Amino acid sequence: MKLVNDSKKLEDSIRNTSFLGYEEFLESELLPTGIDDCTCYRCKETRPPLTYVNRSFFTQPCWNCLEEQNKRDTKSAVTQVWDAIHEYYFDTILGDHYLQLFIVDDIYFKNTIPHDYVVFKKIISSLEPPDRNDIWFLDWVPGYPKIINLDNMAGMKLVNLSNLYKIEYDEDAGEIKVGDFVISLPVLMSGENKHYSRYSILNTGNDGNRARRIKVSKEKCYKLYNTENDNVKSILNLTKDGEKVAIGDLTYQDYVIIKLAIMRNKKFLRTIFEIILEICKSVSELKDSVFLKNSVVLNPKPVVNVPLCLLWNPISPYKGSNSINLSIF
Repeated sequence: MKLVNDSKKLEDSIRNTSFLGYEEFLESELLPTGIDDCTCYRCKETRPPLTYVNRSFFTQPCWNCLEEQNKRDTKSAVTQVWDAIHEYYFDTILGDHYLQLFIVDDIYFKNTIPHDYVVFKKIISSLEPPDRNDIWFLDWVPGYPKIINLDNMAGMKLVNLSNLYKIEYDEDAGEIKVGDFVISLPVLMSGENKHYSRYSILNTGNDGNRARRIKVSKEKCYKLYNTENDNVKSILNLTKDGEKVAIGDLTYQDYVIIKLAIMRNKKFLRTIFEIILEICKSVSELKDSVFLKNSVVLNPKPVVNVPLCLLWNPISPYKGSNSINLSIF
């Protein structure tokens, strides 16, 4: 019985840290990373990747060994981690429509054999995708296994759903319209506010019902949205007919289409990344179940000693009781 309990704890830990199922995690760990420096040169322990979506992109530091050395090495590592996340968000995700599709739904990572974005991209490229601005997904031909693999090319197809959803981008209004749904950017406020510290999302001691803000520069401050969960604030606002949408009321297809519409808009993505990275400067850890699909230690001695839990929606199971919980919408 003790062995079963320990096994369950291990599975829960993997799911809440790397946001992978137990089998996918083990299969990913067995894959070659394509890099030689994924172990710590001092303790010889394996250093985890920044993201399991692309394991060779960057490996996290061995913080225990760094802290035993000197503050300069630790400070340098903090900068390197932040820069790597910045590069992955702005240089990798922002311009790659195949990668946006790969991370918008867990089914793609899970069903790609091996669990590798390079394989997924090669397959999508071979299937002659529609226009990059269309809303399309990978699907399977009836009778074939639901596996994304080079040996199953005849069993896959691309489905264009643009004719089912009218999607309009109004950048002047800061809105995306997906059928009857409206997705809105956060309210932009003046950066000068003597009461900012009371309303900052980094202030974890105040009433959770209060609207939160994050200042990204002296001149620019975003007002975040309250959600159906008092312990979660959202970057974007999702409404229908002027009323806030309860995430649990969305159909699976509507939910995925809305996510992909957000991923296809560079202004929305830049705003999302800008807010996340600003918060990352102050917190201990980023638990990113959306883009990185991994947990990353940011600073062993942070300004605010709590993690940032990044979620797609406020009812996600990955939020924490003692965390800054931030959903995309």
